Amino acid sequence: MRTKAQAQKVSDLTGGKVLLDDGKPTRKVALAGDFEQYRDALESVSVLFGLCDDTGEKAPTGWTVTGASFELEWPKDPKSASLIRSHFGARRVAYNWALAKVKSDMEAKKRDASCPSTPWTLEALRKQWNQEKDEVAPWWATNSKECYASGIADLVQALSNWSSSKHGSRKGKKVGFPKFKSKRKDQNRVRFT
Repeated sequence: MRTKAQAQKVSDLTGGKVLLDDGKPTRKVALAGDFEQYRDALESVSVLFGLCDDTGEKAPTGWTVTGASFELEWPKDPKSASLIRSHFGARRVAYNWALAKVKSDMEAKKRDASCPSTPWTLEALRKQWNQEKDEVAPWWATNSKECYASGIADLVQALSNWSSSKHGSRKGKKVGFPKFKSKRKDQNRVRFT
């Protein structure tokens, strides 16, 4: 639940048990049985997920949701935690590789305008990644391919934001050219389609 008070309210309505951490109540409630039997009680306390369009606006009645975002509890098992960190790192590697590719293409274009370059699309950069991944990241198979795809997609979006900002078609403050992601500063995230 979003708050400890909501967790307690759900516990009272469902007969579930508020989970404790070091003897203190958390925002988590353990429920016995099928989730559907508790749905009405849960939704009376908190909407579990808001249905929104791509801009974050509430989706009108009748729309179909094609995706949802979830925040997962961090595993206590070191092996599982390491695997998740590996997926975050894989996304960052693909992002940085794609940015390096774009920058090297731009430099080559400056020297020779006839030099071919990879288009700034997810499809083109993923195809190029698949051709080079054995050399760039020989360990690539230990992670989901979606990690790499989400890193490249993040760069494509960043390049689009920069380009539209540069040409004045993007509202708001100016957006700079994308920068390489560091392990310390990058937000740990990954998407799976």
